[in-house]
Amino acid sequence: MELSYIKIQPYLHKSTQEGNRMICIFKFENKKFESESTITKGNEIGSDIGSKIAKNAGMSQMRSFLTRLVKKNIEIKNDVTINSDEVFTDKEKEAAIVNAFKGIMNEIIYDSKEKKWRIASGVSEFEKRMKKFPLVEIYDKKIMARMLVEMARADQRIEEQERLFFESFLTPDTGKLGDLMRSPYLTYSDCEKVNKKARNTLFLVVAAVALTDNEFNIKEQEKLNSFAKMLDFDDTTKEKLLAIAQDYTLQLAIRANNNNMTSEYLFAFADKIGMNKEDAERTQKRLQ
Repeated sequence: MELSYIKIQPYLHKSTQEGNRMICIFKFENKKFESESTITKGNEIGSDIGSKIAKNAGMSQMRSFLTRLVKKNIEIKNDVTINSDEVFTDKEKEAAIVNAFKGIMNEIIYDSKEKKWRIASGVSEFEKRMKKFPLVEIYDKKIMARMLVEMARADQRIEEQERLFFESFLTPDTGKLGDLMRSPYLTYSDCEKVNKKARNTLFLVVAAVALTDNEFNIKEQEKLNSFAKMLDFDDTTKEKLLAIAQDYTLQLAIRANNNNMTSEYLFAFADKIGMNKEDAERTQKRLQ
């Protein structure tokens, strides 16, 4: 279902503009969800910018869901630029509200039968672990960021879509993309300093980010195996964590498709991320 301001307006409880930020509260079944986005000049629903975003909607939306979850449970906060002198059109403000709505789509789902949005059910093991074992130490966050950049560089280049992701994800705590690109490759010595309680969470985030580009190539697999060894994981632990990341990635894909994924597409997507059919069917069933 293509989102528009008109379609999400019934769920908008309150919206407040602060400079170039749009802070929104959406309401579903008496439960409120807060989300915010940046108002961008020239970004209107149906504009060229909106069209470019739509072309990458699958990957972009999945990473948007993932970014929101990570920031919520790993205590990552971006610096926010507020320009109170900027004047925005109503359409630009509405586009920002739609983007804010997209930020909570990992917590809601569209019911195609009832033709309305509702609170999502079936919390994944990934989400449970993120909440139970958050990353709080700055050092751990920096290692996570370096792993993410190394993973993105595994094929010797960083695509524009990945650059946009890093711009929204990285902060002074994690390090800026340019600095991380120039950093040396991680070593065992770097990783042995990571808090042991945080290692599983760190690995899960890195694996999920790698999988949300809708494939899991050999170079990415090799890099992830290398990280697992540096974090002192045995093969059983690594495979268990990877399966949790695969389950969550497929969950994101299903929700990005409004819980309306055919078996053919389900199995094709699962194959791309190295997930077997039986596990894919279990994930889909959990979300129904």
